[in-house]
Amino acid sequence: MSKYSCDFKITSIELLPTHKRVNNINKVMYSLVAPLNELETVFTYLREGSAAGNYSGATTYTFGQFVNYQRRVYYKNEVTDGYSSGITPNTVKYFVPVLEYSIGLDERIRFSPQKIMLEYALNRIFETTFNQPPVLSDIYITNENTEDDAFLVGQLDTDTATVSQTDERYDWAVTELDPDTGLPDFLVHVPVAVWTALAATPTERDNIILSVVNKIKLFGYKAEVITY
Repeated sequence: MSKYSCDFKITSIELLPTHKRVNNINKVMYSLVAPLNELETVFTYLREGSAAGNYSGATTYTFGQFVNYQRRVYYKNEVTDGYSSGITPNTVKYFVPVLEYSIGLDERIRFSPQKIMLEYALNRIFETTFNQPPVLSDIYITNENTEDDAFLVGQLDTDTATVSQTDERYDWAVTELDPDTGLPDFLVHVPVAVWTALAATPTERDNIILSVVNKIKLFGYKAEVITY
């Protein structure tokens, strides 16, 4: 039995000393852990991914229902005062976020920063089409040429350098590779319609995509989002 498959009713009794496992105490423990057992579906989703339907503004969700909204899965809580259809699931008064993506651990652990796997992950999460090479996926990645890198030397000021073979003093810097800004190591190409639908502003849209990329890419590599 994995940690995602747990009967809290049984566990609560197993954690009691043997001489405390009497009928009255057992009933109290069952009552205390009942809400956890009611959320068994949440633990299943964490492992297997969500089967929740997409949010509909015409639906009045009831306590215990799960809904997929903007790639996240939400759980309708017990609050009903003032609730009606059309209230989006990111309203914390009425909904509880339970999954950052509607993809379970069993699949997410296979994602990696390798180009093809990162492309698969992005298309999977943003619900676009993934294709095996040489056919391009809806969201695809191209590497940038970063071979002409600058050799910078400095203890505190990373913009200074004194590296040369012939001159006594020679400051070597490559303008287009300013370390404060830097060129991206790879570009994430996103269909403009998909990108536009993510949020209200360009910065927000880029950040949504980069929030996924940054969790998978290798540390130190810089990504940039462009549309087509």
